[in-house]
Amino acid sequence: MLNQRRAEGQRRGGAERSNQARARRRFATEALGSDQVLGLLSVALKGVLGGRIEPGVANAAANLGRAIVAVREATEVEDRISALEVAAGIGEGRSA
Repeated sequence: MLNQRRAEGQRRGGAERSNQARARRRFATEALGSDQVLGLLSVALKGVLGGRIEPGVANAAANLGRAIVAVREATEVEDRISALEVAAGIGEGRSA
């Protein structure tokens, strides 16, 4: 039985030990909301101040948080502009 498990592990080549596999197990696949991003960044800050998280890790999280907010804001602006164009009859939503 043990030999079979070892053989299976060797055959798979440590696939479930990759960084990607660990990340899949650790994080949900759905997008984070603003409150969740804020919460995670707050936890990271407390971790840095408490010496449990390296500052570089928290810095990376903050950079990702900024990117998430920037994409969300850009998408909202594009949606609002599109709606205004449609309302004014000048956007793609205008019929020919």
